Amino acid sequence: MTFVTRREGIVPVRNIGDYLAWSERVSEFLQAQPGFQGSFILNSLAHLDKYTSLTLWDSRQAWRAAIQSTALVSFLKANSTTGMFTANGSGLGYEVVLEIDGPGRAGVVNLNDFIVDVDGAVPAFIESRRVYWEGAREGDPRFVRRLLLRELGSFNRFVGFTLHTEFAPPGERGGSWRPPARSNFTTLPFTAEQFEIVLQV
Repeated sequence: MTFVTRREGIVPVRNIGDYLAWSERVSEFLQAQPGFQGSFILNSLAHLDKYTSLTLWDSRQAWRAAIQSTALVSFLKANSTTGMFTANGSGLGYEVVLEIDGPGRAGVVNLNDFIVDVDGAVPAFIESRRVYWEGAREGDPRFVRRLLLRELGSFNRFVGFTLHTEFAPPGERGGSWRPPARSNFTTLPFTAEQFEIVLQV
């Protein structure tokens, strides 16, 4: 299992430089930890002071060992973030249930939050993402990577973590990889937010 953490925060404009420098130092530290796979710092296109951190690990146990290490605890004490940013809720943990890789280097990200509320539809929802994303890999020149994350402790709460080289221009029609109707899986609206990648390790 790949374990993913997600944290969101509001960073005042005056603190952005300090926040990114701090994030880079933390990422460099985490790179040396067993089980670390990578991390992303994302800046929302719509909410300019909103930043989201996503970190990938081999397992929840690897993440827990890293954050409880004496070295990290000492580092965080010496590099306080007090007053630098405001956490936007608590952190969330996810398991990767589907991953489709392609070529290219990601520059932008979509985060789509789904709650699958149609009875028995979770397996069909996951399969629909596989078919849709494999089609996108073949037909979308901006495709880089897509992961479907399921919130730990939940059966039906998902995040589509989709990476692209750039966003398509407004109004551009998609190819033959259009997704199935969402009403097959959920009657609830899903949230979709676009981000720029400002730091990737």
